[in-house]
Amino acid sequence: MKKETGSELVDRISQSRLLLILSFLGAAAVVVTAVRASGASTVSLSTSELAMGIVVAVLAGVLFLFSLYSVLVYIFLVPRYRREIDLMTAIHGSQLAHPLLTSIVLGLLAVCILLGNNVMWIAFGGLLVVFFLHTGVILIKIRREELATASACPISGRSVLYQLFQLVIGGEMITLAGGAKSISPRRLGDLPESTWIIDVRTKVEYKWAHLNSAESFPFGAGVVAAAHKRPKDTPVLVICLSGHRSPAVAAVLKRLGFESVYNLNWGMVYLMMTHRNNDNTDGPFGIVQLLPR
Repeated sequence: MKKETGSELVDRISQSRLLLILSFLGAAAVVVTAVRASGASTVSLSTSELAMGIVVAVLAGVLFLFSLYSVLVYIFLVPRYRREIDLMTAIHGSQLAHPLLTSIVLGLLAVCILLGNNVMWIAFGGLLVVFFLHTGVILIKIRREELATASACPISGRSVLYQLFQLVIGGEMITLAGGAKSISPRRLGDLPESTWIIDVRTKVEYKWAHLNSAESFPFGAGVVAAAHKRPKDTPVLVICLSGHRSPAVAAVLKRLGFESVYNLNWGMVYLMMTHRNNDNTDGPFGIVQLLPR
């Protein structure tokens, strides 16, 4: 019997969605214990515990709204009319849903702080272990893809931290925190033709379809060196497949001093949807599709 390698094991776990299912089951277990303990809790909270619980609850609520909005937009505004798109988005689907799971974990942490039940804390501890394992599996897979595609990425020293934040809190929050701006695919025409378009998808995804004047920098490899050759007043547009890999690179470019940095909302997959009845490939924002439809 052939021995399974570490990479194959990571792929099998991520594809099975086992850890994701266990995470939601763990969340349900915490909710059940919270409901049972809500009427029997006699623990008095200190001012610091009450303040901490409220702060965590507010953070969870904000992240929940952002992540739920992202998921709902993706589900309802991105029609599934092409098999290639379904296959490619399936690869990054876990990254899309993970911020929503993070908000649920934070919300349950707030409940545990405010109710202070020992059984609830035990259940939450089990949820936390599964959540960390799930996050680690996805992060390992992302890093492996990055190293295989761009072994000499100039931002690799910080990319793990960026990717972790991206995975946990989502692209929209990273874009805001990094000082970049989000832009809808329908508003690309508002950008000047001199916009520097950076595509951070893999070479395979780039060959599938890309913007006419987009330059390929898989996972951001080479983008810092190229940025030093560009005037800082050059508008920059960063794109990926579904808008969850580009925010980290957009944040790096903003820190390098570029005045106007944009992250394409929902990425190339949504842009392809809005252009499905339009075969125009003229101009810098026209779509070049190298693979057959």
